[in-house]
Amino acid sequence: MASKASPLYLVFALLCTDLSSVRPPSESCFLRVPYVRVLPEGLKDQTQITIRGEPKPNAEKFAIDICKGDDIAFHFNPRFNEDGKQVIVRTTRIRDVWGPEERELPFFPFSPGKPFEIKILCTSSGYRVEVNNEYLLHYSHRIKELHQITHIQIRQNVVLKHVHIESCFLRVPYVQVLPEGLKDQTQITISGEPKPNAEKFAIDICKGDNIAFHFNPRFNEDGNQVIVRTTRIEGVWGPEERELPFFPFSPGKPFEIKILCTSSGYRVEVNNEYLLHYSHRIKELHQITHIQIRQNVVLKHVHIDFTPQVPYLQDLPEGLTDNALITIRGEPKGNAERFDINIHKGDDIAFHFNPRFNEDGNQVIVRTTRIEGVWGPEERELPFFPFSPGKPFEIKIFCTSSDYRVEVDGKHLLNYGHRMKQLDQITHLYIQQDVVLKYIHIDFTLQVPYRQDLPEGLTDNALITIRGEPKANAERFAIDICKGDDVAFNFNPRFNEDGKQVIVRTTRIRDVWGPEERELPFFPFSPGKPFEIKIFCTSSDYRVEVDGKHLLNYGHRMKQLDQITHLYIQQDVVLKYVRIDFTLQVPYQQDLPEGLTDNALITIRGEPKGNAERFAIDICKGDDVAFNFNPRFNEDGKQVIVRTTRIRDVWGTEERELPFFPFSPGKPFEIKIFCTSSDYRVEVDGKHLLNYGHRMKQLDQITHLYIQQDVVLKYIHIEL
Repeated sequence: MASKASPLYLVFALLCTDLSSVRPPSESCFLRVPYVRVLPEGLKDQTQITIRGEPKPNAEKFAIDICKGDDIAFHFNPRFNEDGKQVIVRTTRIRDVWGPEERELPFFPFSPGKPFEIKILCTSSGYRVEVNNEYLLHYSHRIKELHQITHIQIRQNVVLKHVHIESCFLRVPYVQVLPEGLKDQTQITISGEPKPNAEKFAIDICKGDNIAFHFNPRFNEDGNQVIVRTTRIEGVWGPEERELPFFPFSPGKPFEIKILCTSSGYRVEVNNEYLLHYSHRIKELHQITHIQIRQNVVLKHVHIDFTPQVPYLQDLPEGLTDNALITIRGEPKGNAERFDINIHKGDDIAFHFNPRFNEDGNQVIVRTTRIEGVWGPEERELPFFPFSPGKPFEIKIFCTSSDYRVEVDGKHLLNYGHRMKQLDQITHLYIQQDVVLKYIHIDFTLQVPYRQDLPEGLTDNALITIRGEPKANAERFAIDICKGDDVAFNFNPRFNEDGKQVIVRTTRIRDVWGPEERELPFFPFSPGKPFEIKIFCTSSDYRVEVDGKHLLNYGHRMKQLDQITHLYIQQDVVLKYVRIDFTLQVPYQQDLPEGLTDNALITIRGEPKGNAERFAIDICKGDDVAFNFNPRFNEDGKQVIVRTTRIRDVWGTEERELPFFPFSPGKPFEIKIFCTSSDYRVEVDGKHLLNYGHRMKQLDQITHLYIQQDVVLKYIHIEL
């Protein structure tokens, strides 16, 4: 019997052949199977292998092997009838030992006698396989040295027509049409590198001529590296977002960007590090028409995946709310032992939902909470166990002020009382283990009329944030800040009052409405168009901002903020989010349009964060800093408060001497800064701390107060 030639022998034979005399086969030719293609320089990132052919009419299986000598880096093995099933086995063989098999697939793309085109894209992370222009699977590298790949071989029950190997770069500008738009949990993966002399590049997610999300890294904008994010609607660019923890790009250095589309916004990760979240300004994902990538970038790979990956993480930058609804559709894997759904507050887990399919012969769902690494008591009792391996499910988790209420396939399953009650401090949802995910959606729509009680009233500097949209046929809606039956502030947009758009503001005391205020610089609402309203409560008035633009001030007619009892929202509005924040956002800026005055008093209440290294209070004149007050908790083992001035980007002499250091991480403080004609006098918790003589004496030219870094702010008041 003839001996079987080994793959290495075939490789050697081909290497000894004068390949220059061999013409590539035409499309009409058939290639001999088994087929071996030598790769004398190996593979590299973004090499694409294209294979055209068809399974034989009576095909049982065929195999494509990407090999490193006798090892097989990627074994792709469609089987047409394995115990009555169609599967594609993927695995790796090292030193004659086969590794674990991967078998799960969204569909089986082959039929005996039916032509196919397979594209295998080699990336830095794995092999991406597409069949007949449909994405099929990703196989992560188990042998990572692409340059050591020696050959590709194709064998068994297949008619082979064409094999082509090429380096793959996409043309820029690049456009990918999205005929069905995007949907919640779609992931866009982009691999490439900025050109060596790159100034900027842009990724745009578009709705026709509008740009829902403009992601624009700039390598040198006035000496700074920034990533501008914004939205363009009807030719008008909206406010820019620029703050970032780091800048992840370098000219000529490869990157991988992942953009996850969620119900709340776009979550961006670069090279597997979380970078930013951009909240939707155009919310209709299904109306997205295309993605475009342009300017100074070399583009290697773009992939859009509509199936959520496991483990799965969804950030919740604004937490959850009472009445939020989490919907999860999927199915346990065929061999599932367990999976879990975790609602997190940082590293803590507020709600751990953990179905186990065989725990000592029992099916159970463990529910518990983890705080500072310690798991709490478990809840296990259930009326029924609703999951089966391979069987689709729909889980709904209703978040209420008292508990999480879980429903599976339309049947109520359990309530889990809150052990961590601050829903607004929830940071993310995390799902892992033996589950295939199909769909995840978080709905923050609140019931209207909506009421939120305020048992301790409001305070100076409280912030009310309201997101929603007027109904498509809206005539009016109303936001009322109430003191019992009285209405301290009635904010009432009307869409057609005698042919005009107006916002009526007034107060009701003992059932009597006061004079109305109606004058406005603009009317910011449109039926069906999302809005964000911010109402800042100060000691003198309510200051209203819509979509980042100041709209109006309403002077108090009822001045006792601590006697406010509730917020009430009603009529023709879809309500998505309501939050009342008694903590100010950091970094914090308060403009001072008339500057400061002799005898002005700045009062600041807050506390350093638990792990605080430093924080800073800056009294500014434009880009200059008249007074920089900078407590540092561990500078070479010492606690110091640096005071200085910055003029034209040059910091002046530092003052550091102090009688005592008044701050501790996590401990509340009250700072009072008295402005006099000669200096700033600082008092902390009622004790005089220091004087800082003016180096910029024009108090009336002070433009703003700015507070940043490791501090939680509770209250700021400036008295002129």
